[in-house]
Order: sequence, then C-alpha cells, then structure tokens
Amino acid sequence: IALENARLYRGLEEQLTERKRIERELRMSERRLREIIDGVPHLIYAKDVEGRFVLANKAAVVAFGAQSTGLVGRSVREFQDRYHDFHGARAVDRDVLESGTPRLVAEMGFTDASGARLTLQVAKLPIELADGPTAVLVVGTDITQRKRDEDEILRLNQELENRVRRRTAELEVANKELE
Repeated sequence: IALENARLYRGLEEQLTERKRIERELRMSERRLREIIDGVPHLIYAKDVEGRFVLANKAAVVAFGAQSTGLVGRSVREFQDRYHDFHGARAVDRDVLESGTPRLVAEMGFTDASGARLTLQVAKLPIELADGPTAVLVVGTDITQRKRDEDEILRLNQELENRVRRRTAELEVANKELE
C-alpha cells in the first residue's frame, strides 16, 4: 500500500507541477497579449449586450477620458456625448450582436476627451466572452487627417475645374473676337 501511495503521490506531484507550468505560460501569454493591445494606437474596446465595457486598451481609455477610473464595467451611455451619432452606433452594435456578422463603419464622428473632433473608421465584430455571452469588439482607426486631406483635394479639384471653366469661357470669347 505504501508503494502504491508513493506512486499516486508522485503522479499528483507531476500533475501539479505541469499545471503550474501551464498556468505560468498562460499568464505570460496574457501579459504579452495585453502589451500588444495596449501598444496599438487604434481604439480597441469591447462592449457586452448591455453596452458595458468589458475590455479597453490604453488608446481607448485616453480617448474616452477615463484614465483615473478606467472603462471596464462602465456603460457606454456615460460617454454618449462623445459619439456624434450615438444611437446609430448602438444600432450597428445590435445588428452585429443579432446577426453575428462583422460590420465596417466607414466614418464615425467622435469627440475625444481633449475635445478634438475625430473621424474614425470602425470595425465591429462579435466575440464570445469567457462566461458565454457575446460582445462587440470595436477597433477604431483615426482617419481624421485622411478626411481633411480628401476634403482639401476635393476643394482644390473644384477650384481647378472652376478655373478651367473660366479659362474656357475666356478662350471662347477670344476665339469669337478673332473670327
């Protein structure tokens, strides 16, 4: 019996050692993943079906102005003044949750905590949380400068077209005078 108990003890000890190794690797993996997510300059956050933040990277925490309290556990409604179309954003969230299909919002207006008005391109996709329910993962990319550049190009293009029209009219007048 003592020999059998010793074998069982060694077996349990080996299992415990293996479990501790796996748990250590899991913690390291989670820490690396968190460092990666926090290092990304895009806003990354997830909201549950009630609109509570369940995950947020540093860029999102700063953009929402929640550095001292964090975002996790808070309702997105607390920050609805940041969204230029809060109800539209929530409708897309509901659609993603109900359909299980990712959505891309080409342009979404957002005002960050410093008061800067941003234009974000937002990808929303459903994810499963550890405890079962589905959440919406949001990845927002600041495209404000790109939009400004596009608007400037459109303005310059319109200005150029106006110059061409004026110059064409002037040339038509000059041609008639020459005739």
